[in-house]
Amino acid sequence: MGKFLSEVYASETAPDNYYSHIGIIISLKIEQNEKNKTYISLSGNEFFYGKMPAKFPKLILHVSDNDINFAFISKLIIIQFLPMNATKILCAAALALFVFPSCKKDLAGKDSEDNVIETSPAVMTAINANVNTDCAGYYQVIPARYDSSSKKYPLILFIHGIGELGNGTSELSNMLRAGLPRLIYKKNFPADFESAGKHFSFIVLSPQFKKWPTNAEVNGVLQYALKRYRVDTTRIYVTGLSMGGGVTWDFSSEYGASIAASVPICGGSWPDDNKASHIASFNLPVWAFHNVDDPTVPVSYSMDYVSKINSHHPITPARLTTWPTGGHDAWTKTYDPSFKGNGMNIYQWMLQYTRGSLSK
Repeated sequence: MGKFLSEVYASETAPDNYYSHIGIIISLKIEQNEKNKTYISLSGNEFFYGKMPAKFPKLILHVSDNDINFAFISKLIIIQFLPMNATKILCAAALALFVFPSCKKDLAGKDSEDNVIETSPAVMTAINANVNTDCAGYYQVIPARYDSSSKKYPLILFIHGIGELGNGTSELSNMLRAGLPRLIYKKNFPADFESAGKHFSFIVLSPQFKKWPTNAEVNGVLQYALKRYRVDTTRIYVTGLSMGGGVTWDFSSEYGASIAASVPICGGSWPDDNKASHIASFNLPVWAFHNVDDPTVPVSYSMDYVSKINSHHPITPARLTTWPTGGHDAWTKTYDPSFKGNGMNIYQWMLQYTRGSLSK
């Protein structure tokens, strides 16, 4: 949290004596103006009637940090005024500045909250909901402190394989057979990940599709998530296995500009030149995985995708990790947090990237 600036701005539109001898509630609220500047407004509200007359003065105190959770509202301060004139307005501002240290402490707490280390396992819940025509349920995984905080979290959207298709209700548990949902269900998913000296915990959503989903249907799930969860929209990551790996390739080729990184695993998608060029044009970081002896989806699919993407010279070259054996199951090794490439597991690798800063 940056230091509060000293400037105080006060409207003098209220006539003298207009609010004579009434109580006024001054509320401190963090807001964002049309120029995307952060400020704190001290808005006067008529104590007896609970509304703010149109000409009541508004005091603005600017702050220097734009990295604030705008849902946060500080404590209310109740003060008494005699006749309201410009001098009294500025006195009110002085009183507000006097109490700012405690407010500033609260805001600093909000800032430090973003780097708190989670120690309890994430909470996994089966959700039955008509997300769209192809999805009627999903597994929700949220950090243990999600409900007691107001911070925003990175999102991983996991796309399952064809063997886990289902109705989203009675068949939702099919999702626990493989991949990220299984890892989390077995409590092998760390509560905390460190990247560049900061600590992160993920929201993970695993939708169950009734049939092979289209890109629009996957995007529908993503938009559903953004409306219902506190997602850090600069840190949205998509991954999937087999069918889901193919969907990850396809989704990345159409909606890659809206996500920060992509991890397709043994993806069943033909390595099309146009799709590869679109992924490259988005400068989307991609880390693909495949087993050389995969009998279901040839390893050449991942090899060709990565080669075609890199032929367009994206800012972050696509990378591929292959293992000589393992059959179709390349996901168990990929999602294992103990597996690392260049010193990072896939979760730490994802966290390197945000949609606003992809040049690593």
